[in-house]
Amino acid sequence: MTAKSDDLQSFRRRRGLQVSLAALLAVCALAACSPVSERWAESAQSKITPIEAVQTLGQIRLPLWPEILDAESDAGADTRYRVAMRLDDGQLEEFLSQFLLGPQPSDIPRSMSVIAGPALESAPELLFMQTGIDSPGGGYLREIIVDKRAPGEAYVHIAVYTM
Repeated sequence: MTAKSDDLQSFRRRRGLQVSLAALLAVCALAACSPVSERWAESAQSKITPIEAVQTLGQIRLPLWPEILDAESDAGADTRYRVAMRLDDGQLEEFLSQFLLGPQPSDIPRSMSVIAGPALESAPELLFMQTGIDSPGGGYLREIIVDKRAPGEAYVHIAVYTM
């Protein structure tokens, strides 16, 4: 072999190595920048509405004909379902009758944000309940805040989220 052919072979090897390295870097960059795996992303997205989740996963019966102010879900490390509703005295009594030990007076929720209804800081009296439950979908924490503003006017805020 001549010096020219040695140089040509050396050049081709280096060029092949550079191309291989560039391809490997491109694959690694794409893998590092890709979104979360599909399985994780799908599990974080809700397949049911927030109201259905509160009823089934949170094992909460809503009263007959509640005025639903808003309902939403969000997902991060946990999936949270929230419902805000306005109830009259009869509906509130029906709603609270399903709990052995219902919400109790508490200042805890005053700093909590709500998705609808008046801000909790201005509430004359707040009742709060937080319980962990086992549900078909796993363990859940449910929070209930009752904001009784006046006779015949109560705002109930429900949150159910994974533990």
